[in-house]
Amino acid sequence: MAEAAIPEAEKVTYNGSCHCKAVSFTFKIAPSIYEQDVMECSICVRNGYLLVYPNKGDIAFQGDSKKALKTYQFNTCSVDHFFCGTCGTSIGIKPVGEHPVLKDRFALNIRVIEDIDLEKVKTKKADGKNLA
Repeated sequence: MAEAAIPEAEKVTYNGSCHCKAVSFTFKIAPSIYEQDVMECSICVRNGYLLVYPNKGDIAFQGDSKKALKTYQFNTCSVDHFFCGTCGTSIGIKPVGEHPVLKDRFALNIRVIEDIDLEKVKTKKADGKNLA
C-alpha cells in the first residue's frame, strides 16, 4: 500500500460484483493489481481474501449496492468486513475510524473483480494478524 499520490492517468478502472450482482461497483487503482499480499489473519484465510487497496474516493458502488452490503466485526472491531446480504460473497474491508494501516483506503477482495486472471497473480505473505 504505497502512500505516495498516484496520478489519475496511471490508474486503471475495474468492475466488480458479488455472485448474485446485488452488489456491483467500479474502482480505479494503479497497476499492478497482479501483485498481492496474502493476509494470514483468521477471517482473511477463511474468506480466501486477496486484497487490493484503492483509495475510498476511487470506488463507486452502483445503484442500491450499498443497501445490499452487510458488515461483520470481530476482535478489536477496528474494521468492517463487508459481504453481500443476499449471496454472502465477501467484498472487502473498511476501517472504522482512524486505522493505522488502511487510513483512507478500502481493501477489496480481488476475487470479486471481473476479468482478473488469478493464475497471473503473484502473492507474498503479509502479517494480517498484527495489523490492529
